[in-house]
Amino acid sequence: MRVLKAIIIWLAVLIVVIYVGASVFIATAGKDILAKTASDILGRETKVGSLSLLPPYTISINNLEVKDFVKVSNIKIEPSIVSFLIGKIGFNKLIISKPALNLVRLDTVKFNFNEMLDNIAKKFQGQEKKDVFAKELLIDNGHISFVDKVASVNFNISSIDLSVITGLDLKTRIKANAKAQETSGQNFADLEVDGWVNFLRKDMDAKVSLNVLDISYAKGYFNNYAKNIRSGKLLFSSNLVSKSNDLTVDCHVEAKDLVFKSEEAVSETENKQAALFNNISGIVFSTILAPGSKGVFDFSIHTKLDSPKLEGLRFQGNIYAAPISEMLKSPEKTAEQFKKVGEDFEAIGKQIKEQFKKGDYQGIVDIFKGEQKEAPQENSAQGTTPNSVPQEATSGTTNP
Repeated sequence: MRVLKAIIIWLAVLIVVIYVGASVFIATAGKDILAKTASDILGRETKVGSLSLLPPYTISINNLEVKDFVKVSNIKIEPSIVSFLIGKIGFNKLIISKPALNLVRLDTVKFNFNEMLDNIAKKFQGQEKKDVFAKELLIDNGHISFVDKVASVNFNISSIDLSVITGLDLKTRIKANAKAQETSGQNFADLEVDGWVNFLRKDMDAKVSLNVLDISYAKGYFNNYAKNIRSGKLLFSSNLVSKSNDLTVDCHVEAKDLVFKSEEAVSETENKQAALFNNISGIVFSTILAPGSKGVFDFSIHTKLDSPKLEGLRFQGNIYAAPISEMLKSPEKTAEQFKKVGEDFEAIGKQIKEQFKKGDYQGIVDIFKGEQKEAPQENSAQGTTPNSVPQEATSGTTNP
């Protein structure tokens, strides 16, 4: 019995000595090793204020800074011992407090973090990829300073709170909210995400909502369709439901309380309605942002959760009302214009599919902004009759 007690005491003393030694090493040499390793992997100078070990085995990083990119007040990391033993990288908890990120869009597809991503890829080139996961990921009071040099827009995203927690039922519950603010501090948009995903069963039930409280500030992202708007709101909501990998995304866009700059601007907008069949975004934004419009636009996407694609796209609501009204004023041109609508939609569909094959998601954005190149339209009018578009529009559903 005495021998057993002695063994237990000695084991306890050994554990304490090891723990204290590890704590001292981490607090002294650890921060320099971490800063040097991170700088080498990212290709950008990284500084660490302090590093410490908290009971039982949580690592606390204070005042982490990656030059000209991000500053973080504190990061707490609780590694998963089980994951380590089976050769995976996992964390029981990953808590990031007050991260401040500088995000810059330099051109159409390039951001200020692209060089870091390229450097990381080079460092790990040829190595076996390992699964990385966190059972509990929390971001508290984050902040992003965003500068878009393409759209000539800059604003802040503040009060970012994110909670991603996987429970024993294997459901990963996601909850997030943030506010977009002008550089002066005036709030102009709110973002909320709430729902869950079961990655094993490929089930999902979540809702995303974005309320743009001042559309005039964000009009750089609506091309020329909002240039005559003095003020107004743009509301977006999306319900994402998946059952056994069959994902349906129901989206709703609504413009409210629009105020235009002048009567001349209103007339100019209305006069352009008949020429807006060159792309989908022209029809959508010119309609919901036009004077007298109800400003409502709904569409659904049916795809797969594990490999989402822009397929099964269905438009609902009479979004063609204003342009068709203009066309009907000139009956002799109506048939030809309807034929052109069918050709344009088919061409856009081909472009979107090609961009997905290439993995060029920015190209898809450009298509919807009307910046795409002309797509070949051989045989594009096959199977299209002059009356096909108005029948779809009046029925309230369109399948481009």
